[in-house]
Amino acid sequence: MKRFRNQTREQRSAGSDDKKIQRGYMFAGLMLLSVIIVILVSAAIHRSKDGQSVLAEAPDYVTDQLTVWSGEPAPSPYSFLYARTSHLVSEARYAEIPDLSVGDHEVAILLRMNDGTTRTENAVLTVTEPVMRMEAGTTATAEQMLGSSFKDAVITPPVSQFTELGSYPVTVSLNGRDYPFTLIVQDTTAPLVTIKKNLHFYVNQKLTAEDFVESCEDLSEVEYHFSAEPTTLSEGTHTVQLIATDSGGNSQTYDLTYEVGGDGEAPMIQGVTKMQTVAGVRIDYLRGVKAIDLGDGTVEVKVQEPAGFDIKQPGTYEIVYSANDSAGNIGKETAELVVLPAVGSLDSLNSEDVMRMGDYIVGELKKVTSYGERQGFARAIFDYVQTHMQYVNGTNNDDWQQAAVSALSLGYGDSANYYGLSRLLLTCAEFDNMMVERQSAQEINQDDNEPKQVEWYAPHFWNLVRVNGAWYHFDASPYYGGNDFFLWTDAQIDYFSAMHGNCYERDKSLYPLTPN
Repeated sequence: MKRFRNQTREQRSAGSDDKKIQRGYMFAGLMLLSVIIVILVSAAIHRSKDGQSVLAEAPDYVTDQLTVWSGEPAPSPYSFLYARTSHLVSEARYAEIPDLSVGDHEVAILLRMNDGTTRTENAVLTVTEPVMRMEAGTTATAEQMLGSSFKDAVITPPVSQFTELGSYPVTVSLNGRDYPFTLIVQDTTAPLVTIKKNLHFYVNQKLTAEDFVESCEDLSEVEYHFSAEPTTLSEGTHTVQLIATDSGGNSQTYDLTYEVGGDGEAPMIQGVTKMQTVAGVRIDYLRGVKAIDLGDGTVEVKVQEPAGFDIKQPGTYEIVYSANDSAGNIGKETAELVVLPAVGSLDSLNSEDVMRMGDYIVGELKKVTSYGERQGFARAIFDYVQTHMQYVNGTNNDDWQQAAVSALSLGYGDSANYYGLSRLLLTCAEFDNMMVERQSAQEINQDDNEPKQVEWYAPHFWNLVRVNGAWYHFDASPYYGGNDFFLWTDAQIDYFSAMHGNCYERDKSLYPLTPN
C-alpha cells in the first residue's frame, strides 16, 4: 500500500512537469504569433509625403466610369478593370445585365480574385447618343468632335459637304468598324450687327429695325425685336434696346440712342431739267440743281448714272437725283440725258448744255488746284486748253460756244476754238474775260500814211482775262518758238507783235488797258 502511494506521488509529480512544459510551449507560440502580427502590421504601414504614418489603401480594381455609344452592345465587365491590378483578378462578371438606354447607370461587377476570395465593385456605365456637333461655317475632324480615341477615324460623307444648319446621318469608321452617327451643324455665335450712324428720325415716324441696322454678319437668318416699341412722339434724345437673334437661337442686345426732331417731309430737289451733251464729253449734272429741306435747309444732292452707262455711246439715259435729310427722308428726281453723236449735233445744244461741260472740267481742276489762288487756277485752265487740243487751220467758227464744244469733242481747232474753250472754262471759273480780235491788214492801213508790213492773212482770236483785279492777255493758241502768252501785258504783246509782222495788231480803243 505504501509503495503504491509512493508511485502515485511520483506519477503526479511527472504530470505536473508536463503541464509546465506545455504552458511554456504555448507562451512561446503566442510570443511568436505576436512577432509575426507586428511584422505583418509593419509591412502594411508606409510613410506619407508629410512624414506621418498611414495605413496603405486597398488597391483599385475597377474604373469609376465607362462611356459607350447608344446602339453598341454592353462592354465586357473586364473593360472596367484597371490594367495595373487586372492580374489579381481571375474572373469578372456583371451582377445584373446593364441598362443600355441613354444616360448614366450604376453597375455592380463581381470579381473573383486569384486567392479565391470574391468582392463586388461598383461603377457607372454612361450611354451617350452617337452625335457629333460642328459649328456652321467651319470643318472639324472626328478627333476634334469625339476625342483623341477617334484620331484615326474617317467620317463619310466628308463634313465639308454640310454647310446648312441641320442634322445629317454620317458614318464614322475606325479600326475596321463602322459607327452610325448624327452630325449636327449648329450655330452658336451671336449675330454681329453694325448700327447706322447719325440716328435721327422725325416726329411720329414709324420705326423698324431696318432704320437702325446698317449690316449684319451671321451664318443664318436673323430676326430683330425691340425691348420696347421705339418712340418718336416727342422731340429729343431717346434710347431703346435692339435684340438680334439668329436661327440657332443666339442673341445679341444693342443699346441704341437716337434723336427725334423735324418733320417727315423729304427734301425738295430743284433745277432738274433735260440735259444734252455730245459723245465723249462729260457734263456737270448738278449745274443749277439744289435741294431744300424744311428742317435742314440746303442739303447735298447725289447723282446716280444708270447701270452700264457709257458717255461715248449716243442715246437717251435716265439720271437719278437724290437728297437725304437728317431725319432719313429721301427726295428723288429724274432727268433725261441725251448723248448726241460727236459730229453734226452742235446746233442741237443750248447754252446751258455747253456750260455744264465747262462746269465739269472746272470741277475736275478744283480737285488738283486751289480755286482760291486765282492766278494759279487761271494757269491750270491755260494748261488744260493747250494739252487737250491741237492747232489746225481753217475751222473758224463764229459761235464761241460751238467752237468750244468742237474743241472738246474733236480735240483740234484754230484760234477760234482755243479762244472758245478758254472763254468757256474762264467763265465757269468766275473770271471776267472778253474776246480780242486781230485787225485785218486793210483795217490797219486804211488811215495810216505809213503802211505797216503785214505777214498774216487769217483772222486770230484770243482772250483778255481779269486776274486779281487787273486785265491781261491770255492766248492759249500754240506758236512756233515756244512762246507762252499767259497773262501778258499790252507792252509784252505789242513788242512781240512788232517783231512778228504785227500779228497782234488790234483796235486798242475797244479793250481795257493792262498793267504797265
